[in-house]
Amino acid sequence: MRTSGRNRCSAASLVRRAGLGAVVGLVGVWAPQAGGQSTAATLFEDGRMLRPLVQDVLEGSALISHCDPASDDPMGLVCHFVGVGQSMDLALAPLLDRVQAPDADPKAEILSFANAVLIAGDPDRVYPQRTNLRPLVRAAADVARAREEERLPDAALFPVPGFPAAVAFAVRDDATAVHLVLRGDDPVLGLTDFDAVKSRARINARWARTGQAKLRCGKDDPERYCRVEVDGFYEPSVVFDPGFGDWLALRVGEPSLLAIPSRDELLVARLSDPNALLDLEKRLKQRRPYAITHEVAYWAGAGHAPLEPVERWALRGGMLLPMRVTVQLVNGTVISTGF
Repeated sequence: MRTSGRNRCSAASLVRRAGLGAVVGLVGVWAPQAGGQSTAATLFEDGRMLRPLVQDVLEGSALISHCDPASDDPMGLVCHFVGVGQSMDLALAPLLDRVQAPDADPKAEILSFANAVLIAGDPDRVYPQRTNLRPLVRAAADVARAREEERLPDAALFPVPGFPAAVAFAVRDDATAVHLVLRGDDPVLGLTDFDAVKSRARINARWARTGQAKLRCGKDDPERYCRVEVDGFYEPSVVFDPGFGDWLALRVGEPSLLAIPSRDELLVARLSDPNALLDLEKRLKQRRPYAITHEVAYWAGAGHAPLEPVERWALRGGMLLPMRVTVQLVNGTVISTGF
């Protein structure tokens, strides 16, 4: 604890600000000077007291291991965060200007500054619910028919690559329940709008890159296609993983049709495999609970290739005529393969 003359400042243990989920430090209240002189003016007129005070507040956080005075700036700090291997350079001159303002509340200004530093340095520990955001894929028509208490604003929705009849939205999955995110500024997330919520949900859906996604290929009728498996709930969201194309290229490696007929299915059928295509066609004609879409998307077989929406596709031939699959994309491109 640092003191200066009769002016004493203390940094209490960090607490959780109610309703915000953000960790902040509490600064003790100092007594006013005799003669009516402003306490803020006495403490902060030359800035010497500000740096040790801010350092005490930040070092009281469980998120920061320690802070060092900057070697080349008398109003600078370098703070080191626990666990993330990150350091942050802090310039206190703008904060000094704010606490020296005639009507300033120095304690509020310092708390706001410290809170911003903690959030910027290790946001997932300040707002741990961000790590629980997931994109959930559903039929667009079903989302539009949702009950009033579950109705999502348009800003909460985002498209699913390759599947125009489907739509995605963010949910918060805390392992005990799945919660709709109905506000872009939900205080438990500490984000400002739905764009930030959707972006984080997509980032968290790295099932392929983390090894959680598995490819299982059936050999027997009626499932001679391949199935991407995660956990029986988030399978369709694998298409949001930026590494999904490379992951699929290693395991499939050739042009294919993909389908998300229900909430626990992401199916893959190679265009070179007529049995897989036949079984996929049968599966898409079935009506099952929690259906999403009976559309398919085309994937060209390379890691960088996007999922492209398909206008129509057909498998022709059989006993007397050679079999052929024809795929017409929404953009007018036609792909035809014979067996």
